[in-house]
Amino acid sequence: MATTLDNDWQTFIDDGDRYLTAAAGGLKRRPEVFTPEILYNMVAMAIEKHAMGYLMHHQQMPDNHTLRDLMDALKAVGGLDEGLYGRVVDMERFQEICSVFEYHRDIPDTRDAAEFLEIGDQVRAFVKNRLFPSS
Repeated sequence: MATTLDNDWQTFIDDGDRYLTAAAGGLKRRPEVFTPEILYNMVAMAIEKHAMGYLMHHQQMPDNHTLRDLMDALKAVGGLDEGLYGRVVDMERFQEICSVFEYHRDIPDTRDAAEFLEIGDQVRAFVKNRLFPSS
């Protein structure tokens, strides 16, 4: 009998693609609406969806859904390089909303938005290159 983990991982990958595509399009076409703060959240959702799809495909789950927890889980499955790990984890400096000790938020600026999209693209490429190596 197939489990949810067996069946839903592709949906997570597709959702991640949609979040990332919408964020990139919004930055180009409607930057007054797609502020750096909104883009941060959209890219973070794309990263979460891509990571979760990859982890579900490997029958693994993260300890939590912070960016660090997701990246720790990807490293445990294997193949995530330290550079990408560090870039994603560094994004948490903008929103430490899951901290047990204190809530912290910084507002990103327009320079950060392009970097978020680049990091999101790198996570997507990591996941897709490992799940679909011939495409």
